[in-house]
Amino acid sequence: MTPNSLIRRFRIQLHSPLGIRAGAGPLLLIAVLLLTSQTAAAIPGPLPDENGKFIGMEEYKGEPVLVYVAKLRETAESGDWEKKLTQSYPQLQYFIVADIDILIEPPEEFIAKILRGVVPKGVNVAIDMKSEWAKEYDLDTDTLCLVLFDAEHKLVGSYRGEADDKLVAEVEAKLATLFPATAETK
Repeated sequence: MTPNSLIRRFRIQLHSPLGIRAGAGPLLLIAVLLLTSQTAAAIPGPLPDENGKFIGMEEYKGEPVLVYVAKLRETAESGDWEKKLTQSYPQLQYFIVADIDILIEPPEEFIAKILRGVVPKGVNVAIDMKSEWAKEYDLDTDTLCLVLFDAEHKLVGSYRGEADDKLVAEVEAKLATLFPATAETK
């Protein structure tokens, strides 16, 4: 079907009070095309961690993933979440992204050195120098954000805040849909 035939097919005649007729087909077609062309957010690519290893979603093919995203100073909050969520969902895969959104961009190695001094062994924090995660998912990273993906890596939930009982229950309810066998044994 050509664009002109689409316009003819969706042509709507509008009548003004002055009796002037105007075809709304092109406007309707543009609206339809805009609505149908909306795509899901593109998952940012792998980012380097404090040890130079790259961390990204492709490491977790076929698995639901929870991504913690926060300003560098707020990434420690992910520990509280991790403790609470892995009690009920030990198979939950996750990684942490430190949003480095400051006016004077320090060298990545400077940030890595800071992280190596404070991050516990076995925990890796991806360094997002360009705030890709925050921009892609419209996150306010002054407080810890949780971005939850299903096994196909489609966004299924986005949360923000401390690991209080109410918010933990909300996240666990969504996790129950991703891990039904675990939810049944709770």
